[in-house]
This record gives sequence, structure tokens and C-alpha cells, in this order.
Amino acid sequence: MRWSAGCLPAARFALAACVGLLLQSAGAVGSDEPDAPLPGPPAPIPAIYAIRAPALFVHDAGTFHVMVTNVGVIGNPDSGVDLYGGRWRGNEYLHSLELWVGAVAEDGLEYVSNAFELRPGLDPLETIYASYEGAPGGRREGLTLLGGDDDEDGLADEEFLNGKDDDGDGEIDEDFAAISQQMFCCEYTDDTQEALDEIAEHRPLHLSVRQSTYAWAMEEQNEFIGVRYEIRNAGTAELHDVYVGAVLDGDIGRKSAAGYWQDDRVWILAQDTTLVDETTDYWCREVDQSMRN
Repeated sequence: MRWSAGCLPAARFALAACVGLLLQSAGAVGSDEPDAPLPGPPAPIPAIYAIRAPALFVHDAGTFHVMVTNVGVIGNPDSGVDLYGGRWRGNEYLHSLELWVGAVAEDGLEYVSNAFELRPGLDPLETIYASYEGAPGGRREGLTLLGGDDDEDGLADEEFLNGKDDDGDGEIDEDFAAISQQMFCCEYTDDTQEALDEIAEHRPLHLSVRQSTYAWAMEEQNEFIGVRYEIRNAGTAELHDVYVGAVLDGDIGRKSAAGYWQDDRVWILAQDTTLVDETTDYWCREVDQSMRN
């Protein structure tokens, strides 16, 4: 895969932080235990997180409650805040899911930007924004008879929910696509000065990431969250052999049990799913091999 500079979106992929994937464990106990109340006021955030200016939001629309940050991390990896990373039926199931992107840069060497090097800027606007299906400005193309052009400028869903005027029309977040009963959106990059100052060996790929997470309250759709990343090459050079992945640490057990994370035995389930959009009319044709070359 190659990413040309300025290509948006250079790549998109989605992850399902699904109970069926995360929660299968021989060490998981109390699966029928009712939800316990969330802990009290959070502890002070450690200095390393304060530098990153993180926003910490919790998806609680469904039965699976998940902490979301704007530093490339889903979950609660030692943030100093006494909340569950991924809480289901009173137990903890998620330490962290961290975004990693690797590529060959213009010097021919391989580099990786991971969640510890992905950060928002220090501007107060660089935070997490929340919305929901049906919110003002959030009509989604194909979902309603009115279409997705909220501001009637001939473009549908041209904004990203980020507190900024993305299309230069003087309005903010007036025409974005709202998805699910609880949607969180944020942006971050791998080339902030704070990342360079803190991690001496970090060599940025000049990536810009738009992260969206979704939670549903409806029965049969309320035991997972959806995670979507739109990753852009925001630099001036082409990137080659790009790989996008996520590191998942699924600590499982009762938070009240000392060392509950030490006996994790998580099952892995691989499942391919194909969704057919019958409203889309398109066709494909064979291309002569010589044309591909």
C-alpha cells in the first residue's frame, strides 16, 4: 500500500470492540452479576497524560461501558482515573486497545507511530465531541428521506465532528454524519512537538487520524462498540508498505480482586462478515492483465 501526501482518506478501517471477542475467558467471573455503580471522583492524571492533554469519555449507552481517549487509546491504560476500561456486568474486560501505524518513509527506513506518540494539539478545541443520530447538523446520507445535506450547500456530510469549520463556510459542525445513539469523535496526529520532546527516538510519519466510536442502546445491539479510524498522510512525502493494526490487552476480572489481570485466558474469534448494500447499483468487469501493468 502507498499513501500519497495529502490523500484523504488515505485509509479507513473499522474495529468492533465486541463482547463476543473480548469477554470469552476462563477467568471471567460473575457474568450474571448486575452492574455495579461506577467508582467515585477520579484521581489526578499523571504528568505523562497531562502533557498529552487527553480527553476521557465513557460510552455508557449500552451494557458494555468503554472508556475512550483522544491519544490513540481505547480503554484505561494506567491513566490514573479510577474508571473501567471496558465494563460489562460489573467486571473489567479491557485494559487498552492501542492504534499502531507502520510504514516505509522516504529515506527507505521503517517507522511506527503508536498510541504513545499519537496526540492531539494543546488547543482546547482538540478534545472529544459527542453526538447522536438525529442531532442537529448530523443527518446522514442514506438514512433519511431528507438526505445528508444539512446546510443545503450541495454537499452531504462534508464536515467531521471536531469543533472546527472544515469546509470554510463560516459554520462549525453544521453538516456531519451522526451514527449510533452515542457517538464520540476526535482528531490527533503523530507529529506534535510534545511527542517529539518526550520520546527522543520518535520519527513521525506525519499522520493525521480522525477517530469515531459508536455505541447503541437498542437490545441486541448494546453489547459492543464500533471503532473507526480515518488515517491521512498529512506530510509532503509518499509512504510505502503501510500497515495499520491495533494492540489489544484485555485484562479481565473483578476490579476489587487484587491482581485480577494476572490470569487472563482470552479466546480469539476470527469471523468474516459481508454486508450487502442493496441500494447501491454498480458493476465490475474483467481488466486485461496487460492493462494492469
